[in-house]
Amino acid sequence: GSANLWTRDTKEIRFDLDNIAAAAGQIGCSLLVRPHPSQGRSLHEAWLKTAPPHVALAADVPLYPLLRSVDAVVTYASTVSLETVLMQRPLVQLRYFPEDNCVPLAEWQMAWQVTRPEHLARVLREALTDDADWQRILERSRQLMPDGRAAPKVADLVEKLAFSA
Repeated sequence: GSANLWTRDTKEIRFDLDNIAAAAGQIGCSLLVRPHPSQGRSLHEAWLKTAPPHVALAADVPLYPLLRSVDAVVTYASTVSLETVLMQRPLVQLRYFPEDNCVPLAEWQMAWQVTRPEHLARVLREALTDDADWQRILERSRQLMPDGRAAPKVADLVEKLAFSA
């Protein structure tokens, strides 16, 4: 696999889709897949033809209504991961490569972290069922992100974390 999320190839993306779909199936969840806008739909539409029946494509659903309606989000470091935390939704962050640390929300105790694909089902189940852990994550998010609009929250968070290291 590639440590650079921005240059992942079709094989790596399909591996992730297969792994996330399998994890959701193992714990009895439905999976909505929303492609990154830069990826287009064709790869995901082709993959969906062989995907399990508990998977659906949400390519045309606006992000914020989608985030409000799901039980959890699984993603790499991305703007969606920040938006998920800002909207107070459970986030499972895929961190398969140590050098992928551009937005380490799990290290900041604001998300669950998966460092190996075979751990995803267990961690996803925890994100969906461990209320005590979820309350701890919410409290940490509130501590690091003040009330208000998203841009100042993110800027404040970056400043706090950058200068506390």
